[in-house]
Amino acid sequence: GKLGQNLGDLAKRANSGTNLGDLAENVNSSTNLGDLVERTNLGTNLGDLAEKVKSGTNLGDLIERVNSGTNLGDLTEKMNLDTNLGDLVERANSGTNLGDLAEKVNSSINLGDLAERANSGTNLGDLDERANSSTNLRGLAERGNSGTNLSDFVERENSGTNLGDLVERANSGTNLGDLAKKVNSGTNLGDLAKKVNSGTNLGDLTERANSGPNLGDLAERANSSTNLGEPEASSSGASSGPPSTIDARVLRDLEVMKAGHDLDTTVTEGSLVAIRERYSIPLSTGCTSCNPGNVPTVRTCPRCVFS
Repeated sequence: GKLGQNLGDLAKRANSGTNLGDLAENVNSSTNLGDLVERTNLGTNLGDLAEKVKSGTNLGDLIERVNSGTNLGDLTEKMNLDTNLGDLVERANSGTNLGDLAEKVNSSINLGDLAERANSGTNLGDLDERANSSTNLRGLAERGNSGTNLSDFVERENSGTNLGDLVERANSGTNLGDLAKKVNSGTNLGDLAKKVNSGTNLGDLTERANSGPNLGDLAERANSSTNLGEPEASSSGASSGPPSTIDARVLRDLEVMKAGHDLDTTVTEGSLVAIRERYSIPLSTGCTSCNPGNVPTVRTCPRCVFS
């Protein structure tokens, strides 16, 4: 021991100036533990079950105060300064009331009527009456977006777009009502690809296949009233004389046969058969200027006549 220390009452004093009479009366100088550690620190009272943990703190009523100015008497009456938890955590934060089952989670927000308002200015009373401000969901998502009406089975997908008649219009100015009536502006597919490209007509079985050698001087005239004896063929194979009334049709069919049979500048027997069938020319009619067995060409027989 040390001078001035009394251990009669169960280590009366452990250190000079310390009293342990009442179960370690004083652990430190000027500290009283008589009432079950009366004071742990200078100026702290623990008489009523740790009456005070810190200076100015009262724990008499089940930790009456945890911090200075905080009252926990009614089951932690106040957790923070100016916060009341008496009514089942009456207030979690300053200005917030949770008395009616979390009446208010945030300031100016009321959840009394089953989350009446989730956000300020938002009303969920009528089964999420409004999800967002100025948005009404009463009519089964009556409006998905402001200015958009979904009541008639997505009546309008975008502003100015009408889907009521099974995608009546896919794009502005485009009408799909008649099975893709128009694919592109100025292009009409109504008559089975009437026009594939601008200026190209496929209605009469590829009216023009290619532009190039002209086989019109071969079978230039198909009836007996037309005379092909006079005009001469030019270097390109085209007749220099005036065309007859059926020249255009003959030229057209020869161009088709040229593309279909790879004729180039030669007319085969098969091509002549096709011409006869097209214009009902008798089989006895043939080329009057060619020898039997020879195939007429532009070079060998430029004045072939069907008579």
